[in-house]
Amino acid sequence: MIRHFSHRTAQPELMDDPAADEEQLLTTVRQFRTINILLSRSRSMIRTYILRDARRRGLTSLTILDIGAGGGDIARWIVGAARQIGITARVICLDRDPRIAVFARQYTAGIPEISVVCDTADNLTALAAAHGPFDYIISNHFLPHLSTAEIGDLLPRLAETARHGYLLNDLRRSRFSWLGFMTLATLIVRDSFARTDGAISIRRGFTPTELRHALTIAGQSGRVIARMPGRLAVVWNRK
Repeated sequence: MIRHFSHRTAQPELMDDPAADEEQLLTTVRQFRTINILLSRSRSMIRTYILRDARRRGLTSLTILDIGAGGGDIARWIVGAARQIGITARVICLDRDPRIAVFARQYTAGIPEISVVCDTADNLTALAAAHGPFDYIISNHFLPHLSTAEIGDLLPRLAETARHGYLLNDLRRSRFSWLGFMTLATLIVRDSFARTDGAISIRRGFTPTELRHALTIAGQSGRVIARMPGRLAVVWNRK
């Protein structure tokens, strides 16, 4: 059993390997839909920090960049949730793995508000020129793939690119998070990378203090939000 959570692990996730088995990879992406609904708090956070902010600003249409969007399940939900409150939401799903991008295009086919782009967040300026401007930028389970220094570099670029704000929803590194996920994953996932990679991702995650330090390094005025079960988010909204 993993016993120490005082430091981030550098162990890579299985699905980040370009040679990873495609069937297991896409099974993992499918299972993320259930994991996101049960554990990620992505819907409530997007309602609170994106859609509520958009209504406060009187927006009737908006464009969102979803970094590391995976299979596009969050994007599909956003389009429907925004429509319910009278907002037309266009979502650009960004993923660097071409196999996942193909899957996401199939999963979101017939939804004209969603576009899938195979690229990385390193190309924010080009992405904004081609698909923006972006009103909001979001991510879910993306930060564990970055170092503290890389986050410190990314946050100012997000603030420059997003017209109104960003929401980076992620994992809190702790024994509680790890044990809770491992228990649930044993019951709901199989024949995929989800259980192994989820455990690694938690160990690659951050504590609230570490994320606040990253904000300080980046000179950002955003907030670190903690939510159960085992969630951390970085939230920034332009005044």
